[in-house]
Amino acid sequence: MAELPAPARAALDAFLDRVERQRAEDLLPMAARPLDPTAHAGALERAREVAHRAGLEPAVRDARSMMDDWVLRLFNRSNVQPGWVEANWGRPGTVEDRANLAESLGEAVTAIILGDELDAADRDELLGVWAEARRLKRGRVRARVEVPRPSASAPFVP
Repeated sequence: MAELPAPARAALDAFLDRVERQRAEDLLPMAARPLDPTAHAGALERAREVAHRAGLEPAVRDARSMMDDWVLRLFNRSNVQPGWVEANWGRPGTVEDRANLAESLGEAVTAIILGDELDAADRDELLGVWAEARRLKRGRVRARVEVPRPSASAPFVP
């Protein structure tokens, strides 16, 4: 991933640390789409402009790609998750739900990387409910197939 300023790296790592510990079925509802698509599209466009001005386009592109890869691995790693007594066959959500999750996480990491460079209202718009991810529990223990963390410092290796 492209170089990031230290505060952006720390914020991104903290976000990823929270998100990667959540179950897939808990992540899907958090990817709700914006209520006002026009305002959201404007926030995305302004974020692109800010990334360009700040020289952070490569970092934003890499982070969004990293989240796409992570969502694919999360849902493709295994279709069987062991439960306490039985196997849990299949994963929740449709292909559209999963694509929506990847896009939503990509927008969140964009807002996190741009940080204070981005207008607060645009940052809030792109983060959406992911702003709550900072309150998610750390290190929740569950019986599940482990999916490698979406590492911000290491490239995706299939």
